[in-house]
Amino acid sequence: MTTQNFKDIFLTYYNPLCNYALSILHDEVLVEDIVQEVFLHFWNQRHTIDLSGNIKSYLFTSTKNQIFE
Repeated sequence: MTTQNFKDIFLTYYNPLCNYALSILHDEVLVEDIVQEVFLHFWNQRHTIDLSGNIKSYLFTSTKNQIFE
């Protein structure tokens, strides 16, 4: 994954992920932290994550998991 690919994914999914998390947590500051952690993990694991699958599902599931941890 290139930096540009990551940027495109981030720009596409950051707001939808925040909205999803906000619908559960109702705390904007916490939501931003959680979504940033999801993207940080995604970037750090980019070499081991199977990107042929559904990235949207991966990110939303990761966000849900972060919320309930």
